[in-house]
Formats: sequence, structure tokens, C-alpha cells
Amino acid sequence: MQMVLGERDLWEVVVSGEVKVEEGVTTLDQTAYKRKSRKAKAVICLAMEDSQLPFVRSVSGAFNAWGRSEDHFEKTSLANKLFLRRHFFTTMMEEGDDVLSHINKLKTLA
Repeated sequence: MQMVLGERDLWEVVVSGEVKVEEGVTTLDQTAYKRKSRKAKAVICLAMEDSQLPFVRSVSGAFNAWGRSEDHFEKTSLANKLFLRRHFFTTMMEEGDDVLSHINKLKTLA
């Protein structure tokens, strides 16, 4: 998802949050930022299953949608960390797989 948003020049909107009203920030800049934020939220929502949409439908902007989905789907509890660690250390190369695909599997777990 980060790559899709980055390719469309929307990732900066997701990680930066809302535009603060400051001197030097014109209403045109704010409007452009809000437009990009709506586009980024739409891309995030379109990538989700219908059953996952209620998590992000009510929030405003891409920053909040990304944060809400991260909070829900990317749990950082101790049990989750231990599960991933065990899975990482017990992953073995399948017979017939090449080394590159095995390394890519390990990278996704790391």
C-alpha cells in the first residue's frame, strides 16, 4: 500500500497529518492538501475488503484512516511479537523453491 500511495505522490499526506494554519500557507495549499488527503483515503479504502471498511469510514483524512487501520491490523502485543518471532525462526525453505523467494519470505516476516 505504501508503494501505491508513493507512486501516486500521496504517501507524504498519509504520514504528515493535517495541515496547520500558519503564516505562508495559502488557502490554495490547504485545498490541494485536502484534495490529496481525500485521494489517499480513497486509495486506502479501495484496497480494503468490504468487511474492513467500517474501521476507516468514519475518520477524516488519510492520516487518520492509516492510523486507525494500523491500530487495528498491526497489533504490537507481546503475543503477536512472539508468534512472528517463532514463525520467522521456524520457516524453512520449501523443496523446489529458489533461494531468492525464500529470502523474500523471510524479509516479509522481519
